[in-house]
Amino acid sequence: MNSKTRKLLVLVMVIGIGAAGAIAQVPGVINYQGRLVDGGAPVNGNREVVIRLFNLPAAGALLYEDSNTV
Repeated sequence: MNSKTRKLLVLVMVIGIGAAGAIAQVPGVINYQGRLVDGGAPVNGNREVVIRLFNLPAAGALLYEDSNTV
């Protein structure tokens, strides 16, 4: 393989890796399913659920917050 072909192959690989990174982005929706209980018994009625995402497990910065009545 000559130098020109090798440079072209490396360029194609770099472009391909960059494109794959752009395609593999974080999804806009997170599906979550759960069950709300109080003392083991299912909770009835509407409840407000607040979701908060932080960048660290403890003392992290708040990245996202949303609330809904379920």
